[in-house]
Amino acid sequence: MDTAGAHTDTLLHEPATITIRESGMLGMALHPQWDAQPYVYIVWEYLRMPDSAIMERVCRYTYDAQARTLTDRHILLDSIKGFRFHNGCRLLIEGDKLYVSVADAADSTEPQNPASLNGKILRVNLDGSVP
Repeated sequence: MDTAGAHTDTLLHEPATITIRESGMLGMALHPQWDAQPYVYIVWEYLRMPDSAIMERVCRYTYDAQARTLTDRHILLDSIKGFRFHNGCRLLIEGDKLYVSVADAADSTEPQNPASLNGKILRVNLDGSVP
């Protein structure tokens, strides 16, 4: 979108994105050193096949200013349980860490389950590695 709000462009279309009730594209953050590393972090939900489970995926894309598009998808986190609701997810970059808030996917036992990523705030390095 331009600064006056008169023009918009689609920079990314993930054809596997599922948009049932509250699902879909859930969050976005820009790399803090944008000029040197034009990375866009996006979290979205997709339908896993063959079981049709809703899952969340956190990816890093590179912004190509000349083509005005996002390229070079790099998956940071994948196969996080999603659902039709209670699936909100936001991204925040603080320093050299990416924080990912993951909802409970309508299962109140997930936040207390240490083996689950749901119902937590996850902290990863900006390349997706574990700090």
